Amino acid sequence: MIKSEREILDERAIALARPRIVPLLDDAGSTDVIEFAIFPDKYLIDNRFVCQVITLKEITLIPGTPDFVMGVINFGGRVISVINIRLFLNLKQKGLKEADKVIVLCTPAMEFGILTNGILGSYTVSNETFKPLPPTVSNAYAKGVTDHGMILLDVEKLLNSTAVIVNQKKTKL
Repeated sequence: MIKSEREILDERAIALARPRIVPLLDDAGSTDVIEFAIFPDKYLIDNRFVCQVITLKEITLIPGTPDFVMGVINFGGRVISVINIRLFLNLKQKGLKEADKVIVLCTPAMEFGILTNGILGSYTVSNETFKPLPPTVSNAYAKGVTDHGMILLDVEKLLNSTAVIVNQKKTKL
């Protein structure tokens, strides 16, 4: 039997409306996370990508960079960029709070720091805790959300994003 265009469209609409069951994390058990604040919100990141958490003492500003690039710091003899994750994710500025902790994220190909208002803890979370983001939340770098509203950032995607790379063009003098 040949289906009408309307029947095909109705079937597709039903399939799209069905909740997707997508594994949020590769590992079936649990994930070690660090909970941090970007005032007043709370976020989680997978501990596998965290090199170190440091207190921001001094930052060197770099002119001509995007607003989300706070500057650079000396990290173990290496110069790494520090980004304001709130600006990078296009989140609304909410309240004033001093940011003083930097979480240094790294993979063999990339490393940079994200500026936070503080570290709230480090613990292990069951992967069943994370649910897909509601359709009203569009954050390309979010992997899931807990019942308490804490967003798990997709650090691997963040570290592999070309959006964090500032391209420099040579100009003739």
